[in-house]
Amino acid sequence: MPSNSGDLKIINSKDKEIERLSHSCQEAKDEYETLHQHNNQLQESLEKLRQERRKSCDKDDAFKKRQAEVNRLLGIESELLQVWFFAICCVFHFGTNVFLDISHY
Repeated sequence: MPSNSGDLKIINSKDKEIERLSHSCQEAKDEYETLHQHNNQLQESLEKLRQERRKSCDKDDAFKKRQAEVNRLLGIESELLQVWFFAICCVFHFGTNVFLDISHY
């Protein structure tokens, strides 16, 4: 019987070791699943941030294009104002000369 009792102790010890390892494996599996879910959430958040960044860049590009168009139009307006000012000065100058010429007669 002593050998049976020694065998039972070994079997019980091995059963406890198997149970402990099984429990450790379950904990590791649960932790892996938690980390996997967290990783998926982080991937989704990253993708959302990338989409927002793309939208922001698109808005920046559109703003830069509009700003360039505004600057171009302001340049044209400035040139037109210079031409009008020159034309008004010419009319005033020639009109004054004509008026002075007529007033001498």
